[in-house]
Amino acid sequence: MTTDVYGWAKVFTLACGGSMAVLVGASLAVLPLPATVLLLSMGVLLTVLLAPWPLLLCSFLVVLGFIVGPLQYLGGFSKAFWLPYLMGVLMAVRVLSDSLFGRQAPPAADQTLDKGLSIDPHRGQANSWEHLGMRAALSFAGVFAMTLVLSSLVNRVGVLQAVVAGKEYLFLWSLPAAFALGLLKTPHLRLLWPSLAAWLTVQALVVLWQRFIVAPRRGGDAPWDAVVGLFAGKANGAGGSGTMAMVSLWAAAGVVMAWRAGVLRWPWALMAGLSVTLACALAEVKVAVVLLPLLGLMVWIAPSPAETKAAPNRQGRSWVWQRLVALGSVLGISILLFWSHQQQFTATGSLASKSPARYLETTLERNLDDRTWADEHGQLTRLGALQYWWTRQSASDIPGWLIGHGVGAVRRSALAPSPLLQGLRFEPGRSTAVILLWETGVLGLASWLFASLSFLVLSVRLLRSETAALEAVFLRAAAAAIVVTMLSLPYGADWFEAPHLAVMHLLGVAWVCSAYRRTQRLHEQPPGYFHGVRVQA
Repeated sequence: MTTDVYGWAKVFTLACGGSMAVLVGASLAVLPLPATVLLLSMGVLLTVLLAPWPLLLCSFLVVLGFIVGPLQYLGGFSKAFWLPYLMGVLMAVRVLSDSLFGRQAPPAADQTLDKGLSIDPHRGQANSWEHLGMRAALSFAGVFAMTLVLSSLVNRVGVLQAVVAGKEYLFLWSLPAAFALGLLKTPHLRLLWPSLAAWLTVQALVVLWQRFIVAPRRGGDAPWDAVVGLFAGKANGAGGSGTMAMVSLWAAAGVVMAWRAGVLRWPWALMAGLSVTLACALAEVKVAVVLLPLLGLMVWIAPSPAETKAAPNRQGRSWVWQRLVALGSVLGISILLFWSHQQQFTATGSLASKSPARYLETTLERNLDDRTWADEHGQLTRLGALQYWWTRQSASDIPGWLIGHGVGAVRRSALAPSPLLQGLRFEPGRSTAVILLWETGVLGLASWLFASLSFLVLSVRLLRSETAALEAVFLRAAAAAIVVTMLSLPYGADWFEAPHLAVMHLLGVAWVCSAYRRTQRLHEQPPGYFHGVRVQA
């Protein structure tokens, strides 16, 4: 009789996790918040050190989706966003120990062999292109890491500042590492998409509560800023509504992708679509109007062999018309979202309240007006922040604009104040792109973009030859995650203000690494085998 180590680990971890949940719930009623956070941290530590990797990733996503935002919004615990980063560090320890001692993830329960397939004579050439794409992505990522380190050393960034401000850069890279080393595999996440549909439904209920109960009580000029769903924010202040829109739209698109590939039933896709539409309609998230048609296009274009096999009837002219109708419907929903925003979030009697066209004109003026750097609140606009960075550069300070001023240069922190922010009443880092320019320079921003673009191209190439439907869903979702993150660079500082967008992006990178590792292993099999199955000549 053999012992199922992972099975016993699951039982032990679930028992400890359930006990910890009871203790945390009881402490919320009788103990102060710091004691509750201490108990929660102990439970997180126990999970990270003992849980199997699939359960560990599930716990990480639960903390990210249900604990971090509500702790900040309802409990006023502003440092709750550290929880995912600390879990990322502990996961990095697990990656190191498991890779050194040769521990691998258990086989996926639904792992199947693709029988009856023939060997593609062009597979070797395709494999070389994929290998080149991975090398390019890792090379650009290495250039970015070296630029960040060199910039911090040249500008003599303190150790505390490097640790506090470096968490957004480094602490979550254990996710791609776990997938790249085979400790995690995408078949272990087959329940991710229905879980995301349920998560979006819960968030829609939270948005209804925030929009019609919390926001009217808040008052002020912009009460709808309190509508952030399950993301970080304050009931009497602004929050991460933009992050909510980007991550939620990506999650809903992934659910629809799973339905399109035949691995999920249509009620899940309908539930996710209705929930995310409601959330984006009741929060002022103009970015949703742009992202919705783009993600709709990414759902339907370029079907992979796996998706075509899963739905053989989706061919011919009728399927072309179905795709056109679907994309037209998505565009119509986007227009309705814009109209909903104009009706709800404009001051009575203002120019923007007169018509959607006026609302669009006002929105464009606020974001693209190069005659002023700051808005009515004294904060830099998106374009103004870029102009401010440009005016602060000089031809004599080549390292300043080439490699930046080091990690944390333009981010306020009580633990590690930056000298560049002394005397400034506004935040220079208005967006992720501007923060990267300040901290890593032109070289860092360019290498970050090229690394992301390389992973995007690699995901598309892998998708074109993917023969497993579930893997195709993850590759398509990975491409969507990378595209959304790249488009978010000039929008806001979401990457540095909340961990959700970074996790979405790094999960996309992780799934590309997992698919690349799997294809390389298949390519290295002995002659006469394909997907682990002997092929008869």
